[in-house]
Amino acid sequence: MSETTNREVHSGTDIAKHAGTTAIVRGTYIEIDVRKGKTGDAVHLGHAGIRLKDGTVVLLLPPAHADAKRSKSERDELRDKPAVAEGTLHRVCPDTGGASLQLPCLSPLLHVVDPELHEMLRQ
Repeated sequence: MSETTNREVHSGTDIAKHAGTTAIVRGTYIEIDVRKGKTGDAVHLGHAGIRLKDGTVVLLLPPAHADAKRSKSERDELRDKPAVAEGTLHRVCPDTGGASLQLPCLSPLLHVVDPELHEMLRQ
């Protein structure tokens, strides 16, 4: 098994094994409503994550991080499509001085790309 494969996260059960390490998270890119006390329809402010095959969501950076709101071009390109994100995996978002969700996240985030581009970057 390659070193890259050993660092891959495909489901929630992989998170504990890779927490605190640079991990490769594979799943579907989704926008996330990070508001506290959510009511009504979801409000997407630019925050995103990767939904794993078992439904577990891994945030791309803690919500209060300066780069947590992803660019419109990234969201338009990757929304609801397969994606690969790489960064330091945390079981729960680290506190960055703002609202913190009790979800796993990547911080720092190295990159988030479509799977084909990720394969090209590895070569």
